[in-house]
Amino acid sequence: MSVKSQNIMRNDLSNQGRALLKLIVQHATTAGFVPGDPGTYLGYKECCVALGAAPAHADLPWGRLLQKHGLNDLNEWTQRHNLPRVTGLIVNQTGDRQYWPGGDFFESNGRRDMDGTWWEDQAKQAAQTNWQPFL
Repeated sequence: MSVKSQNIMRNDLSNQGRALLKLIVQHATTAGFVPGDPGTYLGYKECCVALGAAPAHADLPWGRLLQKHGLNDLNEWTQRHNLPRVTGLIVNQTGDRQYWPGGDFFESNGRRDMDGTWWEDQAKQAAQTNWQPFL
């Protein structure tokens, strides 16, 4: 991929989407991150707090809030450019969908809910992708 096409793609991502991508990439380089182990992935609340969208003590629908702070932009950007769905590295940390992405992740990508095989493949590809040119 040429530098010019990387720049075009980079400029096609909102600032909020880019900030979220940077957060995901930084997390994926930590010792605690293990590709294929969703227990080591980021949580929606963790992302919202890190991005300054809300304080940690708030009681909010974290996934919905993150959608408005870059999650939807980043997911749509990966779709437009046929990139691995890096937003799949963000999961619910509690509840009946613990360690799974929210249902909107699957629906927005045209997949049946909780399509684990597809999600695992996307997560693995996302973890192996060099995202630096887009940051």
